[in-house]
Amino acid sequence: MRIPKCPSGGASSFNPSIKKKWKQIDTGALLNIKNGTFSILHASPELRRNPRIVSSVLEKNGNDLQFVDQIFRANVRCVLVAIGQNGSAFQYATKEVRQDKAVVLAGLKFPEFSLEYVSQQFQSQKDVVMTAVTEKGEDLKFASINLQADLDVVFASVTENGLALRYASEELRNNKDLVLVAVTENATALRYASSGIQNQKDVVMTAVTKNGLTLQHASEDLRNNKDVVLVAVNKSPRALMYASSDIQNQKDVVLAAVTKNGLALRYASEELRNNKDVVLTAVTENGLALEHASEDLRNNIEIAQAAIAQNSIAAEYLGAELQQNESSCEQEMNVD
Repeated sequence: MRIPKCPSGGASSFNPSIKKKWKQIDTGALLNIKNGTFSILHASPELRRNPRIVSSVLEKNGNDLQFVDQIFRANVRCVLVAIGQNGSAFQYATKEVRQDKAVVLAGLKFPEFSLEYVSQQFQSQKDVVMTAVTEKGEDLKFASINLQADLDVVFASVTENGLALRYASEELRNNKDLVLVAVTENATALRYASSGIQNQKDVVMTAVTKNGLTLQHASEDLRNNKDVVLVAVNKSPRALMYASSDIQNQKDVVLAAVTKNGLALRYASEELRNNKDVVLTAVTENGLALEHASEDLRNNIEIAQAAIAQNSIAAEYLGAELQQNESSCEQEMNVD
């Protein structure tokens, strides 16, 4: 929505001699506003009543509405200019403007304005809240408790922003269809679903397909489900950290993770961090994964060479035996 201008025609309500003075001071004041050196707080009463100056000031800092003449704080278009720049400026509008439903509905179309700034009266009105959450789903946070339990309102909220699910009623966070809409929009919304929904495989699959790390919000059963974890680690290899210990000990799952990100070796079981195939795959992808290999494999020449070839810094993680051999070689070279 395009933010309006303060009405320049409003000047007609003032003394003609003042209007003439305004024309003389407009240019300098507007330049200072543009440069950020103008303060309406310290401006003369004449400037605070100049529509052109006021409009320019409010476009730069909506909260300056508190310092302008009363006539502008009672002017709908000027208030819309202010809240279009900073939603909190609404508190400085006159009571009549703040109670004007049309102003509230218009303001809620602006990115900087929020349901947070309106009265409880409007926060309890479904049409006002629907307007708000359709633009900014997380405005559900400021809706009345009754509307946080309203399926239409919450559906609109999570459709715009899945994370708005956190403000839905307990009952609606247990609504599978609603949660699916939320995690489809933002996979992390799985965090706010009920424990029962976090144990629904299709819901969790939807989430981890978009963001593997959301595996952390799945139920214990599903973090022990090979199908779910494979999807998660293929999307986000580090998701292996949230898998059950049994899954972290399954070679094909760990290989899937370290093939894409060698550092995921860190989350493999102790047994697989001592598996040559797994470790070689990991260090080939990222030499620094050598840090997470077993001591035995950090002393394995083939693995050490593969790691250092990928990243020379991996030499810092060589096993004690290889480091000792390397030190001995350096000493022999120095003697020679």
